[in-house]
Amino acid sequence: MSYELIRPIPRRAIPSLGLLALCLISTVGMQQASAQLPMLEPPWLGYYAVHATGRSQFKVYSNNAKAVLYPDGIFSELTDKLSIKVEIFVRETQPDGKVIERTIQPETLEGLQPPTAKLQKSVIRGKVAGNATLEVVFEQRSGTISIGGRISDPGTLNHPQFCIRATFPSLEDELKAPAANLSKSDAKKLEREMARKAKSGTVDLKWTDSKRVKQDLGVAVDAGSKDLNGPGIAAIEVKPTIYDGKKFIFLASSNSAMNLSNPNFGQLKRGFSIIWSADPSKDKTGTARFSLEMR
Repeated sequence: MSYELIRPIPRRAIPSLGLLALCLISTVGMQQASAQLPMLEPPWLGYYAVHATGRSQFKVYSNNAKAVLYPDGIFSELTDKLSIKVEIFVRETQPDGKVIERTIQPETLEGLQPPTAKLQKSVIRGKVAGNATLEVVFEQRSGTISIGGRISDPGTLNHPQFCIRATFPSLEDELKAPAANLSKSDAKKLEREMARKAKSGTVDLKWTDSKRVKQDLGVAVDAGSKDLNGPGIAAIEVKPTIYDGKKFIFLASSNSAMNLSNPNFGQLKRGFSIIWSADPSKDKTGTARFSLEMR
């Protein structure tokens, strides 16, 4: 048996207690700054809550509480680009009438339930700028995802309102160079097929007063106009042909409504958002829900 000679560590190589304390404080600070929701194990690494079926996947990210609705089995190379992004935010109306959006600060996130790959009900808490605290609820029942919440402490914000945004991607601009893993000929073939299917589709709207409106995805429009939004939207059915017969259903429960928005006057197939909010005077406990489903 042999033994190695253990040499004493030179004094200059031993960090001072002050330096050790500084390193410890820095490490703790970095951990706090990168705080996030608890995370699932593979294959759902990076997510806090998941509901997956053979047709779609709904997933909540652990690092920022944003969510995504993935269509399964449609142009598998483009699943990410064809997904619907979902974001929680707070809308603040300042005294001069200016409206500011406040997003959740990732370092403030707190999950009240363990991470789950079989979403039923998950509640998270977080803060936005102005030290306002909000509570977000994600629920799943019979394949329908419902999201709601409330602002439990307004902090220093003026007239804050809890809101949810679901955004459809551009079916043209973002899909022009679709799949780097395909051969050049296959990529061109896929691009042509996508372009053909992206040309059509409809959005059916039911206003809160029960009036119905239909909008073609290929016709230029101001999505935020009264012509589309009326007094507020109670139900939306989006049927883009590129999703191979699948459609998306969005519902606003009582005491809440939806509105459409697009960056500029243009075709909805080039991207648009659905913004949901509840009436704060009627939904003080945060029971109103924004529901979404892909069928």
